[in-house]
Amino acid sequence: AAATSIDQLGSIFLTTTISPAVATVVCMIFTWLKYGKPDVSMCLNASLAGLVAITAPCDVTDAAGSIVIGAVAGLLVVFGVWLLDYKLHVDDPVGAVAVHFMNGIWGTFAVGLFCYKHSSGLCNCR
Repeated sequence: AAATSIDQLGSIFLTTTISPAVATVVCMIFTWLKYGKPDVSMCLNASLAGLVAITAPCDVTDAAGSIVIGAVAGLLVVFGVWLLDYKLHVDDPVGAVAVHFMNGIWGTFAVGLFCYKHSSGLCNCR
């Protein structure tokens, strides 16, 4: 995204900070409840997943949208790793497919779902 004003730059900084933070916390809480302790490596992947998911909509969403985008990314990375490892039997030792592919798709959908302003002619929404 190319920021054309200081306000837009600030908004992009805000959304790209909130999403990975929320993804990390959601993943930590979920893995803590599921396994009895937080999974540090999964939480690090969730941070990356939050960044991947917010990359496409970072300039067209707001703080509330980035919270939802990050929360979904934090859960999607856990379920993505599980799906690849235990159901599809795909060897992905660092979870790169769950982080980049699945959350890249989620971030693309999130552009349409959480767009709140007209930005660079990309969307006419809310």
